[in-house]
Parts: sequence; C-alpha cells; structure tokens
Amino acid sequence: MRSRFLAIAFALVGVAAAVLLARPPAHGARPYEGQTIRAVVNAEYVKYSLSLIEQDLYDKLGVKLETEVIPLDAFVSKTLLEFNGGGSPWDLIHPTCRTTAGTSSRWSRGSRN
Repeated sequence: MRSRFLAIAFALVGVAAAVLLARPPAHGARPYEGQTIRAVVNAEYVKYSLSLIEQDLYDKLGVKLETEVIPLDAFVSKTLLEFNGGGSPWDLIHPTCRTTAGTSSRWSRGSRN
C-alpha cells in the first residue's frame, strides 16, 4: 500500500514539475489566467497531493484547481453515469486502485481455473 501511494505521489509531483517548469508561451506569463480545472478522485490522499501544487498552478499559470472526492464504492457508477448522460462536471478523473492482496479470491491465490 505504501509503495502504491509513493508511486502515485511521485507521478503527481513529476507531472506538476513538468507543468510548472515548462516555459509559458510568448503571448503572456499566465496564458491560462482564469481557467479552472475540476478534478474528481476517490481517495483523500490524492486530493491532498493535488493540494500541494494548487498554489503553484495559480501563481505560475493562473489556473485554479477544484478537487472533489467520491468514495470508491460510488466512484465508477457516478463517473460513468455522468459520461453516459452526455456530459461531465469534471475535467480530470483520477481513480486509484485497491489491491486484493490477502483476500480469498481465487485470482489472488494464483488459480485461474
């Protein structure tokens, strides 16, 4: 679990660093001034990771980040319902996966018959 969290955290920090260190286009220092990115995640720690870069996104690019957390049990059905309805209130959807280690599932024991 900890290694999965670290992998996700490093991936988010890497993406944030790439965005923040990229040169802005010649037409202005904050080309996306006033834009808002609406993200939906299914874990509080992902929301926390995104909150670490919120202020830098706004300072460097003028982008506001709004993050909503939907519990895992409702996440898939709610996001699919929104898309199948012809729209979505979110610009970014970031699901996290839970492991099945320690369960009694036949897949976790290695038997595929």
